[in-house]
Amino acid sequence: MTVKELLLQELEGTTDSLLLAEVLNYFRYLKFRQRETVIGEKNVMALISEPALAEDWLRTEEDEAWSHL
Repeated sequence: MTVKELLLQELEGTTDSLLLAEVLNYFRYLKFRQRETVIGEKNVMALISEPALAEDWLRTEEDEAWSHL
């Protein structure tokens, strides 16, 4: 059986609505935390690359290219 099937089997065998609500809440928390971790990793990569990109951002050509905005 897959993990998903085992989880569904456990859920189907549970009648305690408070326990089910707690499991749902925890599952949503785990999904949120996973999403935040991915977003956090992207932010870290942006911060790490900023010094290298700043060299181009500070060039006169960049200012001219964006001056119309």
